[in-house]
Amino acid sequence: MGRQRGRGNYPHDFKRQVVAETLVAGATVTGVSRRHGLNANMVFQWCKDDRFQPAPDPTVLLPVEVVGAVDERQPIRPIVARVEITTRSGHRLVVTDSEDPTAIANLVRALEAV
Repeated sequence: MGRQRGRGNYPHDFKRQVVAETLVAGATVTGVSRRHGLNANMVFQWCKDDRFQPAPDPTVLLPVEVVGAVDERQPIRPIVARVEITTRSGHRLVVTDSEDPTAIANLVRALEAV
């Protein structure tokens, strides 16, 4: 069981795992709750809490707008990518292509866990 100490003090990772189990096809909150020895009402509350929702699918395609045509006579300059990320919890990150993608992903996960 993922229980730490004290009554009702469960780690966030455990709560995310339980919520993820409720999202599997054919699963029910009641069934998952019983399997872990939890009160179903508590698991329903976890399911409503954005902090315990699974991370979005990273393979989802985002809309892109191409602006202007490339002038082949111009010298090629390095492209500096700039991405703004707003998390579900309201944190805003501005990222450039010089950042480490793994570090950014870890930072976003940490901010979502807050």
